[in-house]
Amino acid sequence: MKSAPRQTVPIRLAALFLLVSTFAGRPIVAQAPAADDVNFTHLARQGNFELLLASLKSDHDVASDGLGASLIDNLEAFCAHRAAMLRQREEAYETAMAELAEQTALGELEEALSKALEAHNLVADPEAMRSDPRVQTLVSRTAEAALAAEQEGDWIEALSFYRAVDLLYDNSSPEYHAHVSRALKRVRVLRLYAPRRLYDFSVARAQEEDREDEIQPFNDEDANWEERLKGSNRRIVDEVLRYTTAKHITGPSLAKLTEGAVDGLLVLLDSREALAETFPTLADDDAVGRFRIGLLDIRDLVRHRKRSLNMDVARDKVIRPVFKLNDATVKLPEIVISHEMAEGAVAGLDDFTSIIWPYDKETFSRNTKGNFYGVGIQIALKHNPELHREELLVVSPLPDSPAYRAGVKADDIIDTVDDRPTKRWSLDRAVREITGPEGTVVTLGIKRDGEETLLYFPITRAQIEI
Repeated sequence: MKSAPRQTVPIRLAALFLLVSTFAGRPIVAQAPAADDVNFTHLARQGNFELLLASLKSDHDVASDGLGASLIDNLEAFCAHRAAMLRQREEAYETAMAELAEQTALGELEEALSKALEAHNLVADPEAMRSDPRVQTLVSRTAEAALAAEQEGDWIEALSFYRAVDLLYDNSSPEYHAHVSRALKRVRVLRLYAPRRLYDFSVARAQEEDREDEIQPFNDEDANWEERLKGSNRRIVDEVLRYTTAKHITGPSLAKLTEGAVDGLLVLLDSREALAETFPTLADDDAVGRFRIGLLDIRDLVRHRKRSLNMDVARDKVIRPVFKLNDATVKLPEIVISHEMAEGAVAGLDDFTSIIWPYDKETFSRNTKGNFYGVGIQIALKHNPELHREELLVVSPLPDSPAYRAGVKADDIIDTVDDRPTKRWSLDRAVREITGPEGTVVTLGIKRDGEETLLYFPITRAQIEI
């Protein structure tokens, strides 16, 4: 019997051109059937191009073939470029690590963390990089600084430190991921009920870093927690527990969600020093103590219950007792208790689950459906250094939109909406005020360069498609 003839050199090399193009990312093109040369193919699939190059050059048939010589030239160029790239990465890595150590010694932790993340993106073995004594020293000092920030109530800085270290560990460190989650909960509570506290910390940081020119006036609208919590009530807590148990992809137990609901209130109590101005009863040590003990008792009842929890038991043993306990102690508004219990219930699920509250529903719907009713302008906040405040800038009217047809132009400043000044408005509020039911009229008072007085544009809202 005769053995099958060996594929010709050009056919095998054409297939190798395709294979090397795929694995090396080089634009080499050839038409050929698949190669069956196990040695060359195996090396190419492994990405071992240096050994592949040496093997090709040592094969007389390959080296003497025109296609083979072209493949060898391409591989030599690729290997040379890759070697140069690896040298550059190694040099950049060593530079970042040296700067990391220097900035750590100077106490410039944010800059050092930035360099650590830069080095992390350059190194082939992040675990070995994290074991480097220079990185270990930085992580230790960062943990100390984050704890100090916590004790001062500066949860923005604490979160910044914890998040950087969590990124350094590829979000795989249970310890630092838990720190990030805890800090995020505190920041959320402070941003909602004590935004002035967070604002003061941001101002202090800007002053320490010589960034006074970036400081913006405090936005009074941020302090309007009552508006943001409209629609919160104890029925919402019931619905969140019931719906999440039935619909969430991980199938969380009702007991776990209920524990989280109680934990949400404990987070609120842990922030009581910052919240006492908003809720004066949180300054009452006795009332807070009795509320905390009662919450812990309720949580323990759920945690140590031997039989599975159902919604009837959750209502009778957790939801109603919590509201009753609140009425007998700290007397927080019902919407606050409802909101924090619902937020706490979903907080422990994953990073992508959240509640869309009535306040946010319109914005959420607009962003997900791609259409809404408004006047058709892109807007942004622009800092006016002369007035020391933000102004509402028209970036551009959308083509053939009501605003475009009415004569609104790019770079116009929206000074009033229906005769109400916009000088303290956030971007979210501006969007809410300008959008509205189809067919209704909104009047924009426009400041325009070259015009001495405001220009008024009554515009009929229509459907705007994005």
